[in-house]
Amino acid sequence: MNSRQIPAFLYGLALASMAWSHAAHSALAALALISLVVVAPQDFARRAPQYYKLLLAFSAFIALAYFTAADKESAYNDIKGLWPLAHLFIAAVAISPSSIGVFVHTFLYVSAGAALYSVLQYFAFLPESDHGGRYTATSHVWAFCVCMTTLVAVSFDAVLRRSGHQKIIAATICIFALFTLWISQERANFLMAVLCIALIPLLHQSCTKRMKCILLAAIPVLFIVALAFADTRLATLLDIFSNPELTINSIRILHWQVALEAFQSAPWFGHGLGSYPQLVAENIEHRDSLLPFVEKGHIWCHNMPLQLLATTGIFGTSIAAFVAYKITMPLVRAIKTHNEAALFGLCACLIHFGTSATDTPSLQSVRLAAFTILVGAAYGAKQPD
Repeated sequence: MNSRQIPAFLYGLALASMAWSHAAHSALAALALISLVVVAPQDFARRAPQYYKLLLAFSAFIALAYFTAADKESAYNDIKGLWPLAHLFIAAVAISPSSIGVFVHTFLYVSAGAALYSVLQYFAFLPESDHGGRYTATSHVWAFCVCMTTLVAVSFDAVLRRSGHQKIIAATICIFALFTLWISQERANFLMAVLCIALIPLLHQSCTKRMKCILLAAIPVLFIVALAFADTRLATLLDIFSNPELTINSIRILHWQVALEAFQSAPWFGHGLGSYPQLVAENIEHRDSLLPFVEKGHIWCHNMPLQLLATTGIFGTSIAAFVAYKITMPLVRAIKTHNEAALFGLCACLIHFGTSATDTPSLQSVRLAAFTILVGAAYGAKQPD
């Protein structure tokens, strides 16, 4: 590993560290930035991603929304987790075609250790976690699950792209990562992992038509079998259409109703950043049910589009959607020219946008970082050295 690959190595560690600690990614990403400044300061201008001006404009919009908010303290709670947006710029500069392999290998093997740890906990070779998930290597179950979901995508891509013993190692890691999500019972992450496994062969350049058909036929069968043998919480995904109330948490549904009503009362510009806790307090019908949760720190509505609509209206939601579109579409167009990088980025988008349907991952730094690091790496890998 040469000096120019050190930032990529540190970013691989940062992404993998989420399975071990919910905060270590911050320090490791800072080290990656420092090392990049030391070894290749010229690359900030030479390898800046194509969306950097859009990113600056979006940051200015966030700042404007904060300064115009009625409750600055509550508004700060909405934006303090957005700092990983910087990875969209820094990771894209730090990771290049010649260092993407270092990034991938580091992420695979370090996070695979956490998957193995979880499996050993499940089979009682190691003690269960005292907090967070029962079978996690960290106290933050969301950090662990987003890392494992990302690991499923990256390792399954490696299964199709590699040969010999490397294919066997990648397949083992993928199985372990998927198993950890199955035993964690986190439904959205397990579903996104399965969807990534379906998306990858569909777009993979090394996958023959016959193999695509076999995999796409096998995946739904394996998914249904996995749910049939899962514990109660994960198995409720089978009832998503016949009995959605059983699958979706009732408190979450009440949050969505509050957010929707708030949007309808101020559709164009919303009620302002940080307003959601107050919206709950003002909702006569549901406040008695929701305020105890809000007081415990559940200050968002568990759905990112509804959260944006309630607080920033159609105007703010349209801006966020436009930024997401401008980041995603170049990855779609790169499927034929930079297949591995494009698949990494699209899987990151699928995981992040998919889990946004039942939560607000964009407002939680560790989950946003998992998305922005992998998307930044994808953009870096498709740019010339």
